[in-house]
Amino acid sequence: MRISGFASGMDIDSMVKELMQAKRAPLDKLNQQKQLLDWKREAYRSQSTKMVSFLYDKLSNLKNTLSTQGKTASLTGDTSAVNVQASNGATSLPVTVEVTKVATAAQVQAEFTGVSRSTLLQDILPDTAGNKIYVNGVEVSFDPSVDTMQSLVQKINNKAGNVATASFDSATGTLSIAAKKVGADSSLQVTGDLFESSVAGTDIINGSGSGAQFKINGVDSTQLLTNKAITIDSTNSNIINYDGMQITLKSLGTVTVETKPDTDKLVNAVKSFIEDYNSLIGSINGKLGEERYRSYAPLTEDQKKEMNEDDIKLWQDKAQSGMLKSDDILSSVVSGMRTALTSKVTTPEGDISIFSMGISTGKWNEGGKLVIENEDQLKQMIELNPEQVINFFSGVGTSVSDEDKKKGVKYNEDTGIFNRLSNLLNEGLNRLAERAGTSRISSDINSILLASSQLGMESRDLDNRIADMKDRLSRLETGYYKQFTAMESAMNKYNAQSGSLSSFLK
Repeated sequence: MRISGFASGMDIDSMVKELMQAKRAPLDKLNQQKQLLDWKREAYRSQSTKMVSFLYDKLSNLKNTLSTQGKTASLTGDTSAVNVQASNGATSLPVTVEVTKVATAAQVQAEFTGVSRSTLLQDILPDTAGNKIYVNGVEVSFDPSVDTMQSLVQKINNKAGNVATASFDSATGTLSIAAKKVGADSSLQVTGDLFESSVAGTDIINGSGSGAQFKINGVDSTQLLTNKAITIDSTNSNIINYDGMQITLKSLGTVTVETKPDTDKLVNAVKSFIEDYNSLIGSINGKLGEERYRSYAPLTEDQKKEMNEDDIKLWQDKAQSGMLKSDDILSSVVSGMRTALTSKVTTPEGDISIFSMGISTGKWNEGGKLVIENEDQLKQMIELNPEQVINFFSGVGTSVSDEDKKKGVKYNEDTGIFNRLSNLLNEGLNRLAERAGTSRISSDINSILLASSQLGMESRDLDNRIADMKDRLSRLETGYYKQFTAMESAMNKYNAQSGSLSSFLK
C-alpha cells in the first residue's frame, strides 16, 4: 500500500516518476530496437509478397500466353467450312482441307400433333402410360399432371445432360434428343411410353451417328488416320488435330489454311512482361535507395502524448524510412535479374539477346528497367523468328551440373529468361524466409512471419529482455515507494512524539 506525502508534504508520486524516468531509458531503447526490428521484417514481407506475385502469378501467366498464343490461322475459300486454332508448333505451309461430310451425333425424334411447349404431358400420354423415360440408361421421371413438354426437355437436360441434350420445335411439334458424342460410334437409345404413343409399334427408339469424311492436302481421312498423321477427338470426330492445328469441321466445302505468328499478341505479352518486371525491380530499387534517418528513432508512448497526430505520422514516416537501404539479399536479387536479362540466351535457332529485339535497359539512373526502344524491330523479330523469341523467354534449358553449382552457376546459357528469373527469385525468397521468416509462396501482405527465422529469434530475444527489464523496473519502483513509505512512517512517528512532548512541557 502506497502512502502519499502527508507527513513530509512532498509529492511522492511525482518524485518516484522522475526517479523512474531515468531508469526507464534502457527499456525505451529496447522498445525502440524491437520496433525497428518489426518494421524491418514488415518491409521484407512487403518485398517478398511482390516477388511471389511476380513469380507465381504474372510470370506464370506470361509463360502460358507465349506457349498458347504464338500463331494465328487465316482462311481462304469456303471459310465457313472449318474453324482453325493454331499452336506455336503449327506448320507454316499452306494446308488445304476439303470437307465432304460432317460427322453427326446419334439422334432420336418423336413427332406430336397439336402440341406446344406448354402442353401438359397428361394430354399426350394414355392413362396407362408410365411416368419415366430412359436416355441411354439414365432415368428421367416426370409428373404428367404437372410437367409440360418444355419442363420435360429441361428435366432431360438436367438428368441426362452428360450423355444427351433435348430440344422441342414448337413449329413442327418435334421432340429431339441428340447424343453428346459425335461420330460413327455415337449411339442413343431412348425408352418409355411417351415415345410409344408417338411412334407406332415400338417403345424403344435407337439412333446412331455417322463419321466425318474429308481430305487434307488431297489425302483421304482414312489414309491420314492409318498413317497417324491426324488424331480425332474422342467425343467429337469433327475435331481434328493436324500438324499443330486443331481443325473443327463445320460444313461442306474446301478451304486453304495458312498460319503465321500472332505478332500483336506476342508483342503485347512482351510488353506485359516488361511492365511487370519494371514494377518489381522499381519497388526493390526504391527500398534499396530509400534514405535512412537515424536521428528519427521510434517514438515512445510518453513522446507521442506530447505530439499531435500529424506530427506523429511525419516522424514515424521518417523513422521507418530506409529499413532495407543497401540490403544485401535484395541487392543480390536485383543484380542477378539484371544480369540474367542482359545476357544472351542460346536457343536451337541461335544466340539472341534483348538488345537484338529492340529492347534496352534504359538510362543509367533508372535502375535497370527495360525499355522498348524499337517496337518495329521487336515485331520483325517475332514475325521472322517466332520460335526463337519464345525460346528466349520460356526455354527450359539444360540442368546445371553439380560442379558448376559449387562455382555459383545458377543457370546455363540455354535457359530462357523466365526460368532464369524463377531460379533467382526462388533463391531470394529462400534467403528472405531464413532471415525474416517471410513466406516463400504467399503473396498475402498479412502472412505470418515465422519465429524460427534469424530476425524472428532476435525479436523473441528482445521480447524476453523487455519483459525482464519491466520486471526489474517494477521491483525498483516498488522499492522506491517502500523507502518513501518508511520515511513517511518515521516522520509520522516523530511528529506524534514531538506533539506528546510539547503537551507534557506545557
